[in-house]
Amino acid sequence: MRRQHTPSSGRLHPEQVAIKSSLPNGHRRWQQPMRSGRLPWRIKDTFSYRRPNMNAKDALKLSIGMGRMVCMSYLDDLTDDELLRRPCEGCNHINWQVGHLVASEHALIEKAVPGSMPPLPEGFEERYSRETTSVDDPGAFCNKAELLAAFEAQRAGTLQALEQVAESDLDRETGIEYAPTVAALFEMQGSHWLMHAGQWAVVRRQLGRPPLF
Repeated sequence: MRRQHTPSSGRLHPEQVAIKSSLPNGHRRWQQPMRSGRLPWRIKDTFSYRRPNMNAKDALKLSIGMGRMVCMSYLDDLTDDELLRRPCEGCNHINWQVGHLVASEHALIEKAVPGSMPPLPEGFEERYSRETTSVDDPGAFCNKAELLAAFEAQRAGTLQALEQVAESDLDRETGIEYAPTVAALFEMQGSHWLMHAGQWAVVRRQLGRPPLF
């Protein structure tokens, strides 16, 4: 296998780390440690690896995986109380945003592949509706463990649905202006999370956390 090089020097970057995995044919995944020396949440399971004949599904998985890595890194050390913090007046707190993202993922992938997603916890959609954006009572929402469990269940459903859908269906129109194709619905499971993650970075800095990226 050819080694990955930096464009400027042609040599392997001294901070790059090769992580062996169970990939076939001796492929390795390359990751870049953060400047703090602490690797982001499960980064080794997220970054791309070189492989022949990458297809559209592989590209979608990379986009979804990058969103997961960044967002889970930001959420990793936040407490239940900190998840109820708002980046500024009028913004939604992180707990509500995560619940909104989980509910949205469920609805969008159901639109892409009907019947593919596991059910949300009872009452989940009502807890994370537009009507609850101004609520600060922690009892009105899931705690962090419950939120992440719901996320993991829906994300597993998303990835399974992506495996099942035919590549020829990725161009199928959805009738949704902001996600006009099935492929766009899957891609949003990376980009939609990243859209919200910028607010979480602000909260982290307000709390005195060092920057992660």
